[in-house]
Amino acid sequence: MTSDEKTRFTVRHRLADHFDEGFADDLMSLVPPFDVSELATRAEMHAEFGSVRAEMHAEFGSVRAEMALGFARVDAEFGSVRAEMALGFARVDTKFAELRSEMHQNLRNSNIAMMSLMVALHGLLFAALKIWP
Repeated sequence: MTSDEKTRFTVRHRLADHFDEGFADDLMSLVPPFDVSELATRAEMHAEFGSVRAEMHAEFGSVRAEMALGFARVDAEFGSVRAEMALGFARVDTKFAELRSEMHQNLRNSNIAMMSLMVALHGLLFAALKIWP
């Protein structure tokens, strides 16, 4: 049975003629304002949402694949950055080792020169004391 607004209005007024207004309103609130045949069954809902769910699942699968590919690219890029950083740190370590070696050699040469100067000055002082009465 289809239910349009004109029919609902007529039914409500006839109920109000036989009963009071509040009871007529309560009865009309129990009757849906649309055709009951328009309601969807559970099977129809499952069929409709099943196809939508399959489409969404396929779409999410492609999104996941794209994300995995993107993350793989990011991982590869970070891997190359890590390799470049490791190479740079190795160069810095090599330069520090060279600098340390050079500093040790300069300190050793400086100590030898200072000791040689001290021995020479002591020798001159000893010779001067021996020569001078």
